[in-house]
Amino acid sequence: SLGSSLPIAMCSYLLASQNSLNFVFIKQVNYGIFFLGFSIICFLIDPGLGQGRFYLQHLNAITCANAGCALILLSFAKLLLKRAGLIRDRSIQFLAWLGIVIGAFIVIYSATRGVIISSLFIICSSIFLLRSRLRLSSASKWKYLALLSAIFSTLISMILASPVLLEKLFTSISSYTILTRLEFWRVSIEQFMASPLVGEGFKLQEILGNLEIEKGIYYPHNYVLESLAIGGVVMTLPLLFIMCFPIISLYKKPNLNPALFPMLLLVSQALIYSMHNGHLGDFPFFWLILGMIAGFKNRADQCLINSDI
Repeated sequence: SLGSSLPIAMCSYLLASQNSLNFVFIKQVNYGIFFLGFSIICFLIDPGLGQGRFYLQHLNAITCANAGCALILLSFAKLLLKRAGLIRDRSIQFLAWLGIVIGAFIVIYSATRGVIISSLFIICSSIFLLRSRLRLSSASKWKYLALLSAIFSTLISMILASPVLLEKLFTSISSYTILTRLEFWRVSIEQFMASPLVGEGFKLQEILGNLEIEKGIYYPHNYVLESLAIGGVVMTLPLLFIMCFPIISLYKKPNLNPALFPMLLLVSQALIYSMHNGHLGDFPFFWLILGMIAGFKNRADQCLINSDI
């Protein structure tokens, strides 16, 4: 992480703390629709829907699923903030719904169960937290329910049309994959217990690779357990501080800027989904989001000082 991802977090921190980033994440929805939509068009042309899902030789399914999840959450944040009256958005709401559809397509065809569960959990939690501000009429409730039902039905039809997706998402392979992850976690805890203070070092990768449970897997798919096994308490306490302190500090503020809401959704994505799929050294999204949230905190503190003056 010191060699690849952490500098990205530092740059993100500096960018967020020094510049005005109000609603910049909501503005990125249009770019996400264009670029990820173009990617889908390329996929439909070659290799096409007949392939069933994305494969690793074409792209990294985990990174791809994160991109789709981020677009879903940013589009959803745009709709929710507009409906709650927290932002004035003159753009076409259809684009936000299109972003949800494009993001959902990418998430489904990445065949990653974790991101599907995480997306649903984050969206439902956000609606529950903002329920008092939504003030939906009966007609609006039926309209949104119909839209969600249409999107859900389309995605279910896509899954049912692909035996490859069905096999990956719902058959016995899924339980095997879950047990594989649990075994990696068990071995990581075992290595941590053998050397709790400073860990076993990068010997962990060799141990996991020699298990030969799943080809090419040499990390436990959990940042905290990976940190404990490699660097013990000495490495993990700073990591937990970096993860938790900026988020807790923001939640303590009585009046959060609505522009921060999309950022909080991405933080939830990083902690709930990303932390359990990549590893510390090669997955910048986790570090980038933590850097951004820390920078937002610093900028919010500066704004409070300026307003007091």
